[in-house]
Amino acid sequence: MKKIILSFIVFATLFSCSKKEQYYGIWRLNGFSLSNPNYLKIDADSIYLSELGNYWTSYPVKIKNNYIRFAGQTYPTSIFKDSLIFNHNLYWKDTIYSPLDIKLPNIKSESTVEIDPDANIYYMSYGKKPNTDEYAFLLNDKYGSFSDIKHFMSSYSCGGGEYDPPHTLFICDKNTSTRDLEKFFLELFRVNTRTLYTVNSTDYKTYTDSIKSISSQQKQILSYIFNPNYDQKINGDVFQPTMLRDFSIYPTKDLQPEKIVFAFLIQNEFYYQKENCSSDVFSAKIQQAVSQHKTLITLFDLKSDYKHYLEFNDIVNSKYLKIYDSITKQNYNTTYKQLDKEKKVIVRRLYTKKVIQNISIPHFLSFEETPIENFNFPFKNVKQQLPEIYFEGLK
Repeated sequence: MKKIILSFIVFATLFSCSKKEQYYGIWRLNGFSLSNPNYLKIDADSIYLSELGNYWTSYPVKIKNNYIRFAGQTYPTSIFKDSLIFNHNLYWKDTIYSPLDIKLPNIKSESTVEIDPDANIYYMSYGKKPNTDEYAFLLNDKYGSFSDIKHFMSSYSCGGGEYDPPHTLFICDKNTSTRDLEKFFLELFRVNTRTLYTVNSTDYKTYTDSIKSISSQQKQILSYIFNPNYDQKINGDVFQPTMLRDFSIYPTKDLQPEKIVFAFLIQNEFYYQKENCSSDVFSAKIQQAVSQHKTLITLFDLKSDYKHYLEFNDIVNSKYLKIYDSITKQNYNTTYKQLDKEKKVIVRRLYTKKVIQNISIPHFLSFEETPIENFNFPFKNVKQQLPEIYFEGLK
């Protein structure tokens, strides 16, 4: 009798394990659903959720017959061969899809914004191809390079006879080099794209009958500081941005030198002028400069990574949002994020943003080294503003 009971326990255990292992792998949603993620990835300990299949949010999971439990909720399931019914939606086992492997920055952000619902958005992902160290873009489910961006965005058409530049939602691996980031920015100039939403993190709200995706992103504005001579050096061909010059926001000739402050991201370290600062000290100094309405020139080197670039920009952007919140409270008795688009424009005009962002140190230096014909660049002797460590890194 004991042998029979022991054999039954062993059989039940093996059956349970084999049943559980059927859930393991990547599953793609069949069709479209507002209540379920597009992708599931399941292993023995965790379930991962994703909308594009190239970056994931994970949760500890418990798998039993006919249900999966995670994030405090229990969802009914049934499985047969390569099909999975999860929360009343059909998923297929994904054995051929090869997305990118992207680890989002997940920084502690103070400048999170909502995406403009009226904007024309292009989605672009950049990360490693699975099981390799090769970086690539994912454009319409196909791998691409920097040179493919122009063709990818060429489908944009103007409506009503007016040109409304497209916005880009950029999903990027945190370890991407700023050298690659600069190449990306230069390509955006070529298609006259100035507004960039950078995805920082994703999370999900779980309910008894649905799972909702929530993303955190920052809004980056590419300053129209562009040297075609530098672009030719990087890309090897000539591009003359005639349209960009019409929208030029180069600093005016009446800039006061004493009101100019340089900040640098060098080898993932923050520098205020030539002083190497911790994140907290750098944040306090930027706050003071912004409150004094100084012009900030924030430049990055080509040896940092995307995560630190986001932190660098987040500190600067958050200081302006703090001031906008103060103005909004005084005038509208609410927060800046709660305002409609028209009132946000009014608030920003009350305290204009004096900052040059999203341009590299070598690009900025190029205006003195390879100047543009018939253009007087207002900043002189920029090299003298740089800390010595930047030049040491060039050796």
